[in-house]
Amino acid sequence: MKAGTYILEAESVFYTFEPVTATIDSETETLPELIADRVQVCGQIDVGKTEMSKYTGQKRIIMIKSKHDYAEQKMQADDTGVFCTEVKIGEYTVTPLANLDDSAFELHLTPKSSDIKVEGPVDNLKFVQIKVVISGMVEYLDGAEENEATVALERAGEKARNVKAVKGKFEFSEAVSYTHLRAHETSLHLVCRLLLEKKKKKKK
Repeated sequence: MKAGTYILEAESVFYTFEPVTATIDSETETLPELIADRVQVCGQIDVGKTEMSKYTGQKRIIMIKSKHDYAEQKMQADDTGVFCTEVKIGEYTVTPLANLDDSAFELHLTPKSSDIKVEGPVDNLKFVQIKVVISGMVEYLDGAEENEATVALERAGEKARNVKAVKGKFEFSEAVSYTHLRAHETSLHLVCRLLLEKKKKKKK
């Protein structure tokens, strides 16, 4: 290597290095170290194909906040919910921000935020849509026949999901962000109770 001033650079998939200027002459024995300045942090927001098809195409934004100086930066997820950014070594809180689609469809993610300690590449962050099992019992009027009643699970802008309450028991699997469960207090079930009562009276 000839004597002179050089700019040393390094490349890596997961790390970013700041260029270093080095002057080299006949007495130079070692080159200066290249230290990683930033590290890649990646993850995904997974709401499932069914839910994803309902969205209008708004990009989801993720905020990452430093626990050291409280500096914030935002990154945008792609169409599949995958996001990547580069941060300095340190501790952070990563939070997906709700957009208009999320609010319209009442989307809820878990966890709401994730605390991470960045010492090397992070690629396992994941935020998923909350899915629960809703089960319960249908109570009939005293003396009424316990026929199979229909229980409806409703969500704004969508067709209701209906299940039969067999022997009074019903269950919805993988329920997501639903807002109304028509149970025995609601008008739908009152109609059902009135029909049962009417049927009982006809038998007399």
